[in-house]
Amino acid sequence: MYKAAPSGSLNGKIEIDLQGSKLDRAKGTVDLGLAPSRIAGTVVDRLELHADLDRGSAELRLSGR
Repeated sequence: MYKAAPSGSLNGKIEIDLQGSKLDRAKGTVDLGLAPSRIAGTVVDRLELHADLDRGSAELRLSGR
């Protein structure tokens, strides 16, 4: 699987605040942010993903440049 992934350089931060013993019962938030990065030759200036999880469902917000 590693060989199949595109080459790149990632710079970012992940913050996870979840409660619950199983994913289908989890509640909380997940935040992923990429600063200037390169993925498969494409420059990503900024990418932000926020997820609100509640008992197996997630509401996602994605923004970037």
